[in-house]
Amino acid sequence: MKEERRTKRSHNVHEALELQLEAIATRASFNSVILAEHQGIPVAGAGKVFEDEEIAALAPRLVPGKKLWQGKVSIDNGPEKQVTIAPIKTDVGDLFICGVGGQSSKVLAELLVGSKGVNRILA
Repeated sequence: MKEERRTKRSHNVHEALELQLEAIATRASFNSVILAEHQGIPVAGAGKVFEDEEIAALAPRLVPGKKLWQGKVSIDNGPEKQVTIAPIKTDVGDLFICGVGGQSSKVLAELLVGSKGVNRILA
């Protein structure tokens, strides 16, 4: 018998998204992970989201050509933050998973794996 790898689940879409983002944040040591819609409005988040909501607003402009973007961002002349943004296509439209901080060796892989989870939840 195959053992279930997910220990936290929800049938509520918003809660399921937040659990998925929380798992991404934990595995890649992100300070926060925010899921933003195509206009930059946050849809769900995990971690220190209240500090990093502005990243969601910038996501559509930072991701040229719908490709993965990684760089440093400063909000309101504050300290620079390392940000990685993965654009994803879902059944509900284009979204962006925005990771702030993180362990550099795990960031890209976790965002790509996490995007599959978000797609599964929204399907």
